[in-house]
Amino acid sequence: MADKGGIQLLPETRKKIEVKIPGENRMLYIGAGFLIAVLVLFGVAKAMTNKLEAQITEQNVSLRNFENSRDKEAEKKLLALSKQSASISSFLTNHIFWTIALGKIERALQQQVKVVSMNATVSTHTVNLNAVAPSYTVIARQMASLVADDGVMDVDISGAKSTNAGSYEFNITLQFDESKFLRNFNGQ
Repeated sequence: MADKGGIQLLPETRKKIEVKIPGENRMLYIGAGFLIAVLVLFGVAKAMTNKLEAQITEQNVSLRNFENSRDKEAEKKLLALSKQSASISSFLTNHIFWTIALGKIERALQQQVKVVSMNATVSTHTVNLNAVAPSYTVIARQMASLVADDGVMDVDISGAKSTNAGSYEFNITLQFDESKFLRNFNGQ
């Protein structure tokens, strides 16, 4: 029936016409490559996450074991000892040494001067000496030797008067710098 009165309405064979366009599947390949890359990155991230979680779990177990092995009573005692040693250290740092001051005064005394009495007060930073010397020259030398100490800030000599024995009685008031006169620095 293909041929009716010389006119052929349907072709006897069908031919498939194929049109090839270059790069037609490129987007498909790019999408598939991108999907594969995302899946690989996801797999790597998942593996790293699992590894890190395992390390965290291991560290938690280690910390728990360490926490259980601690002696909390001993720690309390050590903490108390630390606080006590800090307060003792503060006490020793601020401790005054009268032996240092007395040694300085003794080294500064002239051989002819005799100390009759002594009174010292830390709060007013003063040392009062009542002494006897054979002459005014010895008293002047005594004042000069006391002033030479860097811990002594001021020396006041008062009440110099002669005694029946031919000597001179006088009072010395020393104003001192506590940090230089009474403190024990560097074994001094």
